[in-house]
Amino acid sequence: GPSGGGGAAAPEAAAEALQWRLLDFYGGLADLQRRVLRSPYPAGADASLVRASVLRYAEERELARKMGLLPSDGAAGSPARSDSPAPAGAAGEGAEALQVVWWIKVLRDDPLRVLRALRFSAKLGFQLHSSFWLAVPFALSSLQSKVAGSRKKDELVKIARAGREPLLTFLDLSFGFPLPNATCGGGGVPRLAPPLF
Repeated sequence: GPSGGGGAAAPEAAAEALQWRLLDFYGGLADLQRRVLRSPYPAGADASLVRASVLRYAEERELARKMGLLPSDGAAGSPARSDSPAPAGAAGEGAEALQVVWWIKVLRDDPLRVLRALRFSAKLGFQLHSSFWLAVPFALSSLQSKVAGSRKKDELVKIARAGREPLLTFLDLSFGFPLPNATCGGGGVPRLAPPLF
């Protein structure tokens, strides 16, 4: 063992002497305190540049326009929609639009995150930020067609093991929350449940 004596008390004293500093990236601490689940986003970024890098394809930009996330002329200005609350520490529609677009990026990068977000919300009792529901339609096609059923099953088993109340909350979120109307035309689904299974 280490020299200097001390025995078993030395590791305990060292552990008690440790100091922790929790770093707050993108307003995450305020979200935890409010029990809100949202995607961290680059608060200082130019929303139009982020939007241009995330909404790369014409069909994505068209869906964003139909949902009121882009002006109807396709310009990179503020969104027409303003009914979602801005994230903690954010100001105005630019931050609100950036939050939605960043959720789109996060969910599209790994569509299984849709299922994970629902699971964490149900299991931990956190509310999903309203921007999540605006971003979900951009990940549904990939979630339904590209994510292996075994990966979805693993997430569904985890929520089933969490107990009855979290499972019922999960099912309520999956089957009970309507997706934005613009996503239902042209092959969209009115509820989140079908792509989850």
